[in-house]
Amino acid sequence: MKIILLDTNVVISGLLNPHGASCKILELVMNGKLQTVSSRHLIDELRRALEYERVAGLLARRGWIEADFDEFCYLYNRICKLTSDTPPSEKICLDPDDDWLFSCAEEAGAENIISGDKKVNDVKEHKGIRIVTPKDFLDALGYSLTK
Repeated sequence: MKIILLDTNVVISGLLNPHGASCKILELVMNGKLQTVSSRHLIDELRRALEYERVAGLLARRGWIEADFDEFCYLYNRICKLTSDTPPSEKICLDPDDDWLFSCAEEAGAENIISGDKKVNDVKEHKGIRIVTPKDFLDALGYSLTK
């Protein structure tokens, strides 16, 4: 089974757009077709991002309440293979907060980091881990958004 790490922006995008590539990837993860990895640090970042005014407002329009944020993070935590939360040991990205992605992916043996963040995607590859957009990842798997 392919091991991947989903950047927070991909998870949020998947929740906001039920017809997009990020949602399809979340669906594959939830159905056990892909194994995702994360860390406590990254799940805490996801929880904070769910509370951003714009994100929370868009999710509220879809019927989410604050308890749903906690429930989703709990469920996401349960499906992820968690790493030890080792802080990054090297600077890889322009944004040092993004270095956590690389540290987690490396520790877990992930094949891909899937991100919609240009600064992360500009890295392209790190220690054998390919960094790709959600659409490029699905294309490489041979999935289309209509399947």
